[in-house]
Amino acid sequence: MAVLPLFITTIADLQSRLRLTGTAQADSLRMMTETIEQVRVYLYDALGSARVAVILATAHSDAPTTNAELLRSKAELVESMWVRMILMRRMPMLFMDTSAQTQQVWNEDGLTRNMGAAGIEKELARLQNDISNLLDDLQGAVPSTSSIHVSTVGPLVIPPRPGASIGLVGSCC
Repeated sequence: MAVLPLFITTIADLQSRLRLTGTAQADSLRMMTETIEQVRVYLYDALGSARVAVILATAHSDAPTTNAELLRSKAELVESMWVRMILMRRMPMLFMDTSAQTQQVWNEDGLTRNMGAAGIEKELARLQNDISNLLDDLQGAVPSTSSIHVSTVGPLVIPPRPGASIGLVGSCC
């Protein structure tokens, strides 16, 4: 039985999002299946089964407008980003261990096409940040209300103003 993505409806849709449609390498497909399973477990750990059920209760929408549809879309984005991030770390290692022909197949797969090592690291950091931000939204974390605390700096006892301590006792002349 194949492992299915949690929020994305089909593996073909996930492959399309990752620009890996048509990947024929058996090792690549196995690695992708394992990564989908890993991300599924990570999402359950991060969100909990109750929250996952709430998100799954809303069907996929191509044009989300309600809060529930937007939440489902965010969940799909997180899932595809997380799979992408893990594959970007794993797949180059697969191809470093094998022949030049496999390296060519990797370059044609599209996941990291035309990215150097620095570009891959930069993209991994961006994905990690985006995933973290979206997970906060998915967890239903209520943003803290912004408040302003004002304090004044000054003495506790206000000294008399200049001239205020001189009383007019009488008038002269």
